[in-house]
Amino acid sequence: MSIANCKTNDPVDGTKCKECNPPYVLVTNNTACAPLTPNMCLVFTTDCSTCDFDAPQLCTACTNDKVPARDTNTCETCAKPLVPNAAGTECVGSQCIGIQDCATCDKADPTHCAGCTNGAVPSTDGLSCVGCPEGQVANSEGTGCLTPACLKDIKFCVKCSIDTPSLCSECEPGKGLMKGGLFCIDCMNGPQLVDKCTKCNVPYLTECDECIDGYSPDTINNKCLLNTCIFGSTAIEGCLTCQASNKMLCLTCEDALVPNLAGTHCVVDNCFAHVKNCAACDAKDAATCSLCDEGRRLKEGQCDSCDDAHIETNGKCEQIQKLSAGGIIGIVIAVILVAAGFAVFGVYLFKKYKQNKASTLIKDQVQAQIGSQYEV
Repeated sequence: MSIANCKTNDPVDGTKCKECNPPYVLVTNNTACAPLTPNMCLVFTTDCSTCDFDAPQLCTACTNDKVPARDTNTCETCAKPLVPNAAGTECVGSQCIGIQDCATCDKADPTHCAGCTNGAVPSTDGLSCVGCPEGQVANSEGTGCLTPACLKDIKFCVKCSIDTPSLCSECEPGKGLMKGGLFCIDCMNGPQLVDKCTKCNVPYLTECDECIDGYSPDTINNKCLLNTCIFGSTAIEGCLTCQASNKMLCLTCEDALVPNLAGTHCVVDNCFAHVKNCAACDAKDAATCSLCDEGRRLKEGQCDSCDDAHIETNGKCEQIQKLSAGGIIGIVIAVILVAAGFAVFGVYLFKKYKQNKASTLIKDQVQAQIGSQYEV
């Protein structure tokens, strides 16, 4: 049997060909010779791009970031940290993994970085990851920089969101984002002017978060105060210097003021000589208290009694310990048990009393009978 384009017949099976004439290759279980075409590689693996001319079952190059697997004649991915070379024929070392913030290596030259993370992009030579120029940001792949353009004019906006360019992502200093980036507002021109404020609390733009140098935000009274000492979340008004290791301890105050005994407030000099248990006095009247010591109730400028959360003990206002629900239940159970114990003990005493009374009555009756017998 003659097979077209067969160079050498199979000596064992005459219906098969052992070798075809170039550029023909064996197909259909070696029973025919067919011309080699680029698509013939797909018979063996969908990722194969090039086959061996003499042995088309052997893939020599792959696509989709894969390389030929010599033992299975298929395409496979490279074991990390290796990557396919540009031709897709073999795995090569990805030396770019040593570059800080580098995420992907250049296929043509694995020593160079092709994509970065953390908002960086590859440098011109590909040997490092660098930040974008001012006003630009890295694209999502980290391969290049782009300028986030705003689709509409937003007053005070300096940068728009990449994903939603119709929204502002950053406002000018001293301005705050409102309504998810729909517009920027000047926090100095809110319903209440916050003097010397450099950063407002978003979305509550009338509250100040940061003040100019030498001033601190008073979050309760919503203003910037000339001092660096803070008691809790409130600046110590009138304080000039505080202890280096303890910003809540004021050392010196403005003229006509002195730190109170705890160092938490600046008060009128000799304030404590006029009002007992006072932490701060009225600036115009040293005999009128404006702030009591912790636990004291301020009433008509005096600090005589404890507030509702404290109880007076040895001249001091001690905080009342609040009991948990479990503690209250435990006390109730204990009271019930004690009451039950008293009840049982009372019943016992009552029964004992009745028994003693009955015994005495019987004894008296016996003695009366004995006495009547002797009389007879």
